[in-house]
Amino acid sequence: MVVFFSCLLLGLSANGPGVANATDVQYPPIAEVPNAVIDLGKVEEGDVLTACFVLHNAGKGALHIHNVKTACDCTNADYPPDIAPDGRGEICLSINTLGFHGLSKFKAAVYCNDPSRPVIPLQARAQIAPMVTLTPERVFFKAMAGSELRQEIRMETKGPRPLNVRLESHDLGEKIAVDLVPITAGRQYRLTVRNRILTAGSYRGRIFLSSDHPGRERIVVPVFATLTPTVAVYPSRLVLDTGRCPACRAKGLYKGHLIIRAHDRKLLRILSVGPEQPGLTWTIKTMLPDEAFRLDIRYSSAADAPPPPSKMEIGINRTDREALVVPLSLK
Repeated sequence: MVVFFSCLLLGLSANGPGVANATDVQYPPIAEVPNAVIDLGKVEEGDVLTACFVLHNAGKGALHIHNVKTACDCTNADYPPDIAPDGRGEICLSINTLGFHGLSKFKAAVYCNDPSRPVIPLQARAQIAPMVTLTPERVFFKAMAGSELRQEIRMETKGPRPLNVRLESHDLGEKIAVDLVPITAGRQYRLTVRNRILTAGSYRGRIFLSSDHPGRERIVVPVFATLTPTVAVYPSRLVLDTGRCPACRAKGLYKGHLIIRAHDRKLLRILSVGPEQPGLTWTIKTMLPDEAFRLDIRYSSAADAPPPPSKMEIGINRTDREALVVPLSLK
C-alpha cells in the first residue's frame, strides 16, 4: 500500500506571526534547507523513525520558526524557535509507522519569517515492511478447464499483539469457495480458495477480510483465473477475405484458416467439417501429430453458389467436447 499525505500549506494571517517587522525588512533572514527530502530506506512497520532536517539561516536577521505543521497525527515535530544569522538548527520529525506499509511519505510544512520563503515543505519517506503479511498476496488459477484447483494463502503477524481476522465476503458468487481457519490462535491464519467453475473461460474478483490491526482493518485479496479449454480453435471467429489479390476479389474468391489444438496433450482427431455446400472447400494439415491441425477454408461466391454459412462446425474425437462451432463471415 502506498500512502501519500497532502502537505498542509496554510496561509499566514495578516495579524499573525508571519507579519514582518521593520528589522526583518531591513535585515531579512534567509532560510535554506540543503536536503528537504530524507529517504529512511527499508524499515519494519511499528518502528518509530526520526528524520532531522538541517535549516540554515543565511541572512542577516534572526530566523523565527512560528510553527511546523505535520500532515498526520503519526508525526511529531521538534524544532528551535529561533536561528541566529549564519546559524543552523534542526527540525526533527518523529514518525510512528504503525498502520503503514509499502512506500510511505510523511510531510511537514515549516512556517517562518523569511519573506521570500514563508513556508518550507519537508518530506521523509520509507519503504515499510508490513507487520501483517499475506503469502502469497493474491490467488491466481491458471490450468485446464475441469481441473481441481485450490490455493492457500498464509496470513500472519510479526507484532506483539494478537491478530484477529474474519472472512467478510467476496464478489465472485458461485465461482469460488472460500474458507478461513486459524493455524495458531492470534498469530497465523490459512485462507483456502477453491475454483468451482468447470468450463473454459476467465474471471477476476476480490475476497474481503477484516482485522483488528491498525491500518489493516480491511484486507482485499485479488483473485484471477484463466481456465483453458482442453481443445481450442484459433481464432474464435473466422473472417474470410481476398487478401492482397485484386483478381481474387473480382472473382469472388475468399480464404482463411483455423488452428485446432489440444491443450491437454490427449489424442486429437478431426472427424468432420461442415456444413457441406457448393463453393465452400477446405483442407486439413497436421501441425503437431495428434495434437494440432490447420484447417484452410476457401469460399467462391460464383453466380450459382449459395451465400457462405454463418458458422463452421468441426467434429472431433472427444467425448468431453461437442462439435467446435466457429462463426464465419466475409470481408
